[in-house]
Amino acid sequence: MRDFDYLCRFCFTLMDKDGDGKVKVTQLGTMLRMLGQVWSYASILTVENKLGHRPVTLDVFTQIAKQKRAEEAKERRRPLNEDMLEKYHMSRNIGLSQEEINELKVCFDLFDPDGRGVCSMKDVSQVLSCLGEQLSPADVNRLLTLENLDRAEYLRFGDFCSLFSRLQC
Repeated sequence: MRDFDYLCRFCFTLMDKDGDGKVKVTQLGTMLRMLGQVWSYASILTVENKLGHRPVTLDVFTQIAKQKRAEEAKERRRPLNEDMLEKYHMSRNIGLSQEEINELKVCFDLFDPDGRGVCSMKDVSQVLSCLGEQLSPADVNRLLTLENLDRAEYLRFGDFCSLFSRLQC
């Protein structure tokens, strides 16, 4: 949860250009999408209308983001494929849905075209630094350290899933 609070603070700070602790309500959708959350235009408008024309504080932004995150977690409660969990030595409580694991497998296979079951840590680090989450090199190193992968040269699929699961926290 601390990592998610950090991400919320980071996104908020990027948008709070004058540093007064407030952003325009019209910037809310951009900040929520920066967190990787999927919001429809109508959903953003509903939240903006509830807030009125008041500026958004970090606390309000974090509360909205956490509520959406909890809703998304409820939607992911589909049972996981037991064969896949066993094959890739993954824990049942990895925090990913079967659909997300399937999507990650497609991505992983791009890094492992020979089907050896491993991909280069260098490739994964580069992707983490420049796509989607846009993590800094220091953030990537911290993430790898949290997963005890900071000295690894190659990554197995189960570890790959663990990394991306941690990004959702």
